Formats: sequence, C-alpha cells, structure tokens
Amino acid sequence: MSKKTTGTGRILALDGFRALAILSVILFHYFSHEVFFAEYYPYHDKYNYFHYGALGVHFFFIISGFVISYTLTRTTDLVSFAKKRFIRLYPSLFIAAIFIFLLFYCLQLPNFFADASSPANLVSSLSFIPPAFFNKLFHLNPEMYYINGSFWSLWPEIQFYIFSSVVYYWNPAKFFRNFSIIIFVFICTNWLISNIAGSNYFSIALPQQFLQSYMFLSTSIFNLSIYLVFFTAGFMFFTLYDLQQQNRSLPTGFLPFFAFILSFMIYWGIGWQNRVGIVIMIILFFLFLYKPNFVKLFSNKWLVKIGYASYFIYLIHEPIGVLLINKLVTDNLVSVITVVPLVTGFIILLSFLSTKYIDSNIAAYLKKVLSKPRYNY
Repeated sequence: MSKKTTGTGRILALDGFRALAILSVILFHYFSHEVFFAEYYPYHDKYNYFHYGALGVHFFFIISGFVISYTLTRTTDLVSFAKKRFIRLYPSLFIAAIFIFLLFYCLQLPNFFADASSPANLVSSLSFIPPAFFNKLFHLNPEMYYINGSFWSLWPEIQFYIFSSVVYYWNPAKFFRNFSIIIFVFICTNWLISNIAGSNYFSIALPQQFLQSYMFLSTSIFNLSIYLVFFTAGFMFFTLYDLQQQNRSLPTGFLPFFAFILSFMIYWGIGWQNRVGIVIMIILFFLFLYKPNFVKLFSNKWLVKIGYASYFIYLIHEPIGVLLINKLVTDNLVSVITVVPLVTGFIILLSFLSTKYIDSNIAAYLKKVLSKPRYNY
C-alpha cells in the first residue's frame, strides 16, 4: 500500500500528524501552562481548557520513532546516520536558541523568562545535554537551565537516536529481534525499580542509596526511560508500514510485543483523559496504515506546511509567543480569540520562512561539507 509522499520523500500524513502535535502543544502553552506561569498571561488561567495538549510532545515521540526507524533502514552506516540527524536538528536549534537569547538579553525582562537571557543557559541548550548533567557534575551555583523549557524534549530524542542506531548497525538483519528484546527487558526492569522506589507493590528491598541514584539518573539525566515506550510504538508502526511496502509477513514475536508496547503506553497515562489521548494517537496511526482515506485531512497542504515547520515552531513558540501575548492581549474574550490566533499565525509563518529559506540552506551546506570524502596522505 503506497502512502502519499512529497518529492523529497516526506510522508504527507506524518507532516499532518506533526501539525496536530504542535498545535496541541501551542494550545497547552498559551492557555493551560503550569500555574506558576499564570502571571505571564493577561487572562491568567481563565481559559484553562487545553491541559492535555501536552500530549502533543508524546505524539511527536511516536512520530520520531517511526521516522528514525525509516531513516535507519535507508542509511548505510552509523556515521552517515549521525550526520543526517545532526543536519536535521542542529541548524534550527542554533538559529532558535540564538534568536531567543538575543531577544531576551536585549529586552532585559528579569521577571519574564529570565533563563532565556543567560549566556550559560545558551551554551547548555546548544549542547543537547540536559542542564542537570552540568549542575550535578560541576556543582553549579547558580544552576544552569534550558534557555527555553521546551528544549527538554530534544535530549530524549538524542538518546533514542544513539540507542536505536547502535542496535541497528550492530546487526541490521536481526534489528527487530535485538531491539524488541532489549526494550522489553529495559521497560520491565525500569518499571520494577521505579515501583520499588515508590509504592513498592512487591515489597522488594533494595539499598536506598541505589534507588535514589537510579531515580535521579533515570528522570534527570537518562530520561529516555520515561518516554521510551512512545518511541518504541513508532518503531512498531514503522515495522508494519515497511512490511506493507515490501509485502512481507510479520516477524516472529511481533504481535505479543506490539500488544505489550501499546498496553504499557496506555497504562503510562495518568488518568482516563491522558489514556484517551494516547488511544487516539494509536488509532490515528492504525488509520494511516490501513485506512489512509480516513486521515486524508492530514495531507491538507496547510497542515503539511505547519508540519514541515513544526520543529522550529516548537523551539520558539513558547517564549516568543507568550511574550507577544503578554504585551498585546488584554483580559477580554474578544482580545483573546482574535490576538492569540494572530500570534500563533505569526509564529507559524516566521518558523516556515526560517525553515524553508535559512535552515534548509544551512542544512544543504552542511550536507555538502560533511559528505566530502576524506583522504589519507
């Protein structure tokens, strides 16, 4: 079964899914952010109807699991894969971080996204490595933070890139078997240790120091453990997609492992609302695979354009958008329903132009430079 793609090989429906994910995150950040940010908004938390829009990030993780698996099977070696991922991620990250830093550094707003004007936070954010790592290693005071809180999700992405690529290039022919065994053992072990450190349902005794160290590492440093099930779901959906394209049968053990991943992902959601949101994500991917006409909406050209620019939108929408909302919106429903969409449209347009005309040119240059053959003299 063929899926509609662009001339560059992008799958249109996935760009539409990205648009849904980023619009959900925007609604969350502009209306339902954490209570301690309520003073940033003229309307405070009066329109807190989009709390579950935060699940858009987890939808991005599923999409990323699909796309990374797709890229791995179409890349010859680990070095080439690393170059592709660097070219894909770093230009937008660099442009967005510098833009945010310069804007807030020049504005000097001490009580408004103060972390965005810190040179140390800029350096940390450009490294992909979580600030908690630097804080713990160097005992920093004051501590480092992300220049923009939304940057936190890049580190789980990087961890998944490293993990999946190492497993894939270790033995491409046995990728599914090796990947699924490691994931199953890791998820079960992590859940068990986390349970021991929490409710300890099985009344298992482990040294308290070990539990504290493990929980710190697994939540603050190597936090892929928290979100791995979403990336893995994307990997499983890609496996189904790839088998369709090649008209091959399911590998041994696929169905029970897939059922385990989907069940654990739904279990991961806290509260029925989160679980309903996760089920909707699962249904959308099944429709994409088996009933593509039902998700034809996501191939709409405007959604595809938003999805195309979604990475840059994600990087800048929170500090830039909230700053504009703070300055332009009043505590009035008419102002909210007119100005907030205009702010969102501006962020989307700015991101699209940057992605199309700046990021793409930098990426093309990097691709040219990094693909030059090396000579030994």
